Amino acid sequence: MKTRTYKRIIYGAIAFSCVIAVQFGTFNFESIGSSSGIIQSTTLWQIPFTEVTYFTSRHERETLLSKVIARNDLFSMREQVWIFSNGGGNGVMCAIGEGRHLRSAVYFPEVAFFVDAVAKYRGKSIAQAWLKLILNPKQSTGVTNAIRSGEIPAAGFSDKAAFDRWWRDHQQSFSLMLDEPDGVIMD
Repeated sequence: MKTRTYKRIIYGAIAFSCVIAVQFGTFNFESIGSSSGIIQSTTLWQIPFTEVTYFTSRHERETLLSKVIARNDLFSMREQVWIFSNGGGNGVMCAIGEGRHLRSAVYFPEVAFFVDAVAKYRGKSIAQAWLKLILNPKQSTGVTNAIRSGEIPAAGFSDKAAFDRWWRDHQQSFSLMLDEPDGVIMD
């Protein structure tokens, strides 16, 4: 009888420990691909309240921008760096990183429509130059805001003529906003 009681206590303690480890031993975070625009969600299974990780799971999800980047072949895997955006868990309430500045760029459809049109109507190299600005944490917010303030049509550009008209109307203001006097990305 005593043996059964001890076993129940031991099994109960093990079960309780497992519940605690699952509840309090995960650190979840998101990172954004510096050249793909893909969002990577990561869960680190850790011993509670330590940084000792015993299992890691990752899941990637596409964004509208990452689909445009892939469709236009603007992505280079060798340049890919995962930039920490935000996370929390296992005793950490809120962790933020440089990737938080990229969240608007990968979520707002206007940015994807813009990059898609630049790739189609201005060429791959100019689209890649824009992406370097858009996916750079130090420049992303300003560039994304500039693109969004350009009143890009809600469904994107219907054809080259529509894009060319929009491009001419915004060329000077973009060059000034982006401090781009030599016209590398606004030619």
